[in-house]
Amino acid sequence: MTYCALSEAKGMDITMKRGYASGKRLPLKECLPLDYPLGIQLYIVRGICNLKCEFCSQSIAKEPATAQFMPFELFEEFILQLQANHWTVKQIMINGIGEPLLHPDICRMIKAAKQAKICESITVITNGVRLNKKMVDDLIEAGIDSIRISVNGLSDADYKKYTSTEINFTKFVMNLRYLYSASRNHAKIYIKIMDYMLQDDKQHQLLYDTFHNISDELNVEHVFGVFEDVDYSKYQVAKEQNYKTEDVIKFFVCPLPFFNMVIDTNGDIAACGEMIYNLRSRYIYGTIGGGIYAAWNSSALNTLQVTLLEKGKKSSPYCVYCEMSSSCSFHEDCLDDDVPRLLCVYTRKDQPS
Repeated sequence: MTYCALSEAKGMDITMKRGYASGKRLPLKECLPLDYPLGIQLYIVRGICNLKCEFCSQSIAKEPATAQFMPFELFEEFILQLQANHWTVKQIMINGIGEPLLHPDICRMIKAAKQAKICESITVITNGVRLNKKMVDDLIEAGIDSIRISVNGLSDADYKKYTSTEINFTKFVMNLRYLYSASRNHAKIYIKIMDYMLQDDKQHQLLYDTFHNISDELNVEHVFGVFEDVDYSKYQVAKEQNYKTEDVIKFFVCPLPFFNMVIDTNGDIAACGEMIYNLRSRYIYGTIGGGIYAAWNSSALNTLQVTLLEKGKKSSPYCVYCEMSSSCSFHEDCLDDDVPRLLCVYTRKDQPS
């Protein structure tokens, strides 16, 4: 297992690692253009969560949002379209603007996607609070490949402080222990916590002691500004390191629109999460109703890609505020040194000699 920390804590066996895909990732520029995205994120819930994490938009809602769930019929249409187009993506990541485990059909969705063989792996991103024996058993039976859990403290008091929610932390850890045991030979368990929640070496050690034996990977990550209405100044938002603790690459061209797809609860399609959940950055280039293949090959997406290649991400009104590419992408995703060739590819012109 791997424990990635921001600073060494005495007594810990710390191995620095370039993230879970390190050593397996090809240079993106050598793979472009893609016939279909490498990864698809599905936001299956909106406006509903069992926590109010202070760095999330859920914490600042002035009045309760209307809960939205992706209809199972829309998810089925998503599957059918991938099958019809013979797409087998590397990863489907089930997420939400809220907590995806609150979706009543989440296990049914995972099972349907696995049986349809439309992807190599399925990952769920969750705060883990809703995990119990039945939920764990249902997820494993459905065929989940990876579960990425955001831990938001190391005690009942921490959760009250950071999420404005009361939980039984001891029971929470017991459920994660059962998850780890039940997932052996079935799924990988990834646990992370935000750096500002660890105040000293004792808390680093407590994190390690609590979770290192019940996870395949344990990370400490930075907070990055995501939601436009959240004040991130008090979290010492990281600028020079990404969430994998590497030095940040200052991307000229954001690589996400060239290999990633995000689908909202209503079937809207965008290049990244920023273009889904922030009004200032919202850019929808297709819908499931209009066809996933048509969206991936649309002039709207091509225009975004060409604009990024020609002028860089800071010139795009949809990307100017975003740090997602620098915080979340891998070094292998950098396209900056291959812009002339890629411009010819994406503008359908002859390549330079």
